[in-house]
Amino acid sequence: MKDFIKIRNVFFKYDENDDSDNFALRGVDLDIKKGEFVAVVGHNGCGKSTLAKHLNSLYLPTTGEVFVNGIDTADDDRLFEIRKMVGLVLQNPDNQIVAGIVEEDVAFGCENLGIPSAEIRERVDNALKAVDMYEYRRHSPEKLSGGQKQRVAIAGIIAMEPECIVLDEPTAMLDPQGREEVMNTIRKLNQELGITIVLITHYMDEAVKADRVVVMDKGKIILTGKPREVFSKVEFLKQHRLDVPQATELIYKLRGCGYELPECVLDENECADSIAILLEKCLKPSGK
Repeated sequence: MKDFIKIRNVFFKYDENDDSDNFALRGVDLDIKKGEFVAVVGHNGCGKSTLAKHLNSLYLPTTGEVFVNGIDTADDDRLFEIRKMVGLVLQNPDNQIVAGIVEEDVAFGCENLGIPSAEIRERVDNALKAVDMYEYRRHSPEKLSGGQKQRVAIAGIIAMEPECIVLDEPTAMLDPQGREEVMNTIRKLNQELGITIVLITHYMDEAVKADRVVVMDKGKIILTGKPREVFSKVEFLKQHRLDVPQATELIYKLRGCGYELPECVLDENECADSIAILLEKCLKPSGK
């Protein structure tokens, strides 16, 4: 897979007239490959949402460069191209829903792109089917649950046919069922449609679903790797005020008590299987 997004030594401060060292991003370097699913994690204020907004030119670096499919995001003449390729889904779906009917809202972005009506109809239907919201196409968004609203917001981005979708804490305001609905949608878009996904999240159980996890603190990337590589470093993450998945935490504590268990598990199934094997060994009669 080729690199789709390249971030090179990016520093960013919100007030360029501020002469202090008050940078939200500090020397960030990151490559994201086409078709990859990357989760960016970190505590509040670490810079992850600021980074997300650099990926479709909503923010521009104070210094450094960001490239999307080879295009510099600072190139004003190609801003339209960049935002067609990279869609941004915000934390609160109410901030992105603009119409009184679901299908009209999903069509809004396409209309702004000047797409012919017949093609918009097809795109809207396909986008709603992709997020399992087609049967709600003529409903009012106000009557939908939080998870359903977020899926409608995602459908609006899908309809514009971006190559990459950046989701800035899309499940932060949702209940567990809504979170599961949205995460299932995100995985489907990545695995079945090949859309590059950048997920900003503070839920570690969501990050384990990604191909790669990027950990941020104080505006810097401090760790990156596959989920198992990252979450095996429990002590390091705790030093930076970060949690690990609950299953990982449980096994870590049991290992600390002297039990022979795998160094890192990522989900409930792995955790249950590991404990079952341990119990079988403990209950097995000696000498057999």
